[in-house]
Amino acid sequence: MILLFVVIKTRTERDLQERRYKRIKATLENIILDILFQTDREKRSEQISGLKKLIDNPKTTITRDATREMLNSMALQLDGDSLAVVTQIYRETNLKDLLVKQLHEGDWDTKAAVIEEIGNVQLKELLFEVLKYTDYENELVRNKAQVVVLKLGGLRGLQFLDTLKTQLSEWQQIQLLNQLLKMQYSYFSQTEKWLKSPNDSVVLFGLKVTQNFMQFQDKDHVTKLLDHSNTEIVKKALKTISHLGLKSELDVVKMHYPNYPTELKVEVLKTIGELGDESDQLFLIDCLMSDDYFIVKEASNALIKIGQKNLLYQIKDSFPDYQREIIEHSLDERI
Repeated sequence: MILLFVVIKTRTERDLQERRYKRIKATLENIILDILFQTDREKRSEQISGLKKLIDNPKTTITRDATREMLNSMALQLDGDSLAVVTQIYRETNLKDLLVKQLHEGDWDTKAAVIEEIGNVQLKELLFEVLKYTDYENELVRNKAQVVVLKLGGLRGLQFLDTLKTQLSEWQQIQLLNQLLKMQYSYFSQTEKWLKSPNDSVVLFGLKVTQNFMQFQDKDHVTKLLDHSNTEIVKKALKTISHLGLKSELDVVKMHYPNYPTELKVEVLKTIGELGDESDQLFLIDCLMSDDYFIVKEASNALIKIGQKNLLYQIKDSFPDYQREIIEHSLDERI
């Protein structure tokens, strides 16, 4: 009986709190919308001062929390002058100072949430506060910080890549690249520094930027990466050379072929298939003598791509059975 009483009492209190929270949010919504639609700057500042008094209630944080929740949600749907008003509300109340305090003193999940909120409401003056967390030990925190500094500072925000010690995951590289694409930049002077970074993940990100933004001025730095010790970087460099259409680099690419493992040799052959011409046919024919299935297969494909399909038909019977069967498999248009 006592347990039932406790359960009922707890549910009743929770219901009362929820109804109170909804009433507060409804009131705040009207206040905030009035502020957003106010065109007179002085009157808007007066309205924000009134909101600040509600937020500063020392007895409870409910109004403050509800205000943050609503502003953060609105910021995701606003831009231009309307978003600037949301930012103004944070600056002219104690909300901005609260965010800074929670950023430095909160646990990791609070830090991550605060960083995202700073980005949403565009508090650009907090760029350097957020930059402090771009190499943070917790991955979620640093991932949020890396995206937000780009939102707040544009290319200036990417300075963290110059000294980054932790690794950028593939997903994080894509997130940063997508953010750059939204900003409609057409040139990145920083890529040279990224392509020389001791952090392999930064190099890979630099190659993604070079490829996606067609950074032809990075040609020499990309070619130097063909000597890199990281196989993934070499593969990405080859794909970047292909994507940029750097036919002039094919001789350098072929020079590296003998020293590469099979995985990279296949990538070289793919690159020749994309950029090569009949002047590369002797190199490719020589590759057909390999005992490795994937090399013979890709060399055959490359010859077909550079317009030497008839030649491949003519020479296939001169190869041993193993290589000939692979060549015929490549020539079979049904496959």
